[in-house]
Amino acid sequence: MNLDVLLIPFRPSGSGMHVYAGYLAKSLRLAGINVKVVGYGLPVSDLIDLGVEYYSLGPDPTKLDWLGGPLTTYKYIKKQLVKFINNTKVKTDIIHFIYPEATFKINNIPIFATAWGYSTPSEILKDSTRKFSGFWTLLGQLAELEFYFMDLLAYKRCDGVICTTRAAEQFWSQKIKGEFKYIPPPVETFHYKAKFNKNKSKPLFLVGERDLERPRNNLKTVLKSLQLLLQRKCTDFEIYLIGKHSEALKRHIESLRIKGLNIYLFDYLSRPNLLSLLDKVDACIVPRYIKDQGGYLPLEAMARGATIIASDMPAFRDFITNGVTGLLVDPWNYIDMANSIQLLIENRDYLKKLQTNSLKYINEFHSLDTVGKLYLLFYSNFIF
Repeated sequence: MNLDVLLIPFRPSGSGMHVYAGYLAKSLRLAGINVKVVGYGLPVSDLIDLGVEYYSLGPDPTKLDWLGGPLTTYKYIKKQLVKFINNTKVKTDIIHFIYPEATFKINNIPIFATAWGYSTPSEILKDSTRKFSGFWTLLGQLAELEFYFMDLLAYKRCDGVICTTRAAEQFWSQKIKGEFKYIPPPVETFHYKAKFNKNKSKPLFLVGERDLERPRNNLKTVLKSLQLLLQRKCTDFEIYLIGKHSEALKRHIESLRIKGLNIYLFDYLSRPNLLSLLDKVDACIVPRYIKDQGGYLPLEAMARGATIIASDMPAFRDFITNGVTGLLVDPWNYIDMANSIQLLIENRDYLKKLQTNSLKYINEFHSLDTVGKLYLLFYSNFIF
């Protein structure tokens, strides 16, 4: 079966969507699909090897968002992409948009999109007070409402939509008549063993985000849980906080260190450095309050033999079964989070069991080879 797919992630920033695009390109190639990628700036991520053709449409157009909103950006993107396809005569059977809002028909080529978010307008208005703060609340509401209606329109145009969570599949399939399919996000897997052993004195925990103090990341809950662990004199662990942060946070972390907590704060790491760190991490804490795809950090950590403490939200329930492949906590309950951290610190055999189960699950359901075959089957329903 000779199938050509054009992946379009568009923006070059290092978001989870771009990591997904890189893994997806590799995954499709393993399934025997010819993959080309079109975007802005340099190749979409360091995960796309030299065997994947990459076409740049020019510099990042994100600045247009501030001039006229996302819709202005996507009108510009459409014009550029149509011009590119018509001029280069690139051969493709399918166009797959990683950013769903940008979907549009070109020369009757079947189009697909990846579905990420799925909150209703009322939920967007309600949840925005937790995701944003101050002046940004109104802007966040307007932006997310605009994206919601753009998504709604985009999915109506699509021949097929791949959902990154089962909850997204259920949500959109009830709102729009079309082909919606949950396919696990692909991730490169390795043959790690459970990391923690008796020769290692302390487990290493990690909290990582591009912007640590963004309200939806719930860093305050993490810090309160760490303060509680200090009060309980449970300090036989190390924890790294990775990401953009303020001077105030730096001072707060220093005060916790002085009190006896083995806590370390770093700037946001490049992907190679982050992946290298994940090789050493025993558990990742992902306290995000978000319903859609929860980022690639937990999946990449699990693929490297770590376990996850994550918010009990739909984004994480697809790959974390509480007490089996990780731990789910109330993202607003710092006592719940502290108890989960302490459980892994004091029960090393249980930590090792979760690590083993996490790695087994990722290898079985999220490997590039497994996911590539699922995409090939889904695409084929529309081509052959």
